[in-house]
Amino acid sequence: MDLDILNNHVYAKGGLTVAESFSAPSGSITNAMIVAAAGISASKLQRRITVRVSQMSGLPADSGSWIVHVCRGTGTLQALECVVDTLGVSDASLAVDLRKSTGGAAFASVLTADVDMSTQAVRTVVAGTFDDDELVDGDILQIVIQASPNAGTLPQGLCVVLTLDEAAQ
Repeated sequence: MDLDILNNHVYAKGGLTVAESFSAPSGSITNAMIVAAAGISASKLQRRITVRVSQMSGLPADSGSWIVHVCRGTGTLQALECVVDTLGVSDASLAVDLRKSTGGAAFASVLTADVDMSTQAVRTVVAGTFDDDELVDGDILQIVIQASPNAGTLPQGLCVVLTLDEAAQ
């Protein structure tokens, strides 16, 4: 096929029809340029997923572990955020961990350190720091809470929110 080369900018006042194919330069089509009714199929989109583990307000935080997500595509952990609605007293300890199992292996922490909620201010969001934020199809995520009153009183009303982005399959 012969090519016609245009050496200057082209302005089309009307519509533009392309008979066979059009290759847009990378980054030239932005989110704002796509109309809401475009009908892009879900398999071509990245998903933002938020999962939550909450313990009842007015009751002391309790130890436990919850499997909260099975990955169905590659992805990235975005945030792990924790908050309590009543402060603990004395030497009670409350720690939150996020663990991942890949390929059936044992769960291992993906945080640089547990999120220590023992002495955090009431209704103040505390973020975890990821040591490993990459996800693959089949990864299993688990939130683990370790609560120990020791000689004190545990914080109450713990809420843990995990946010991740995952490619569609």
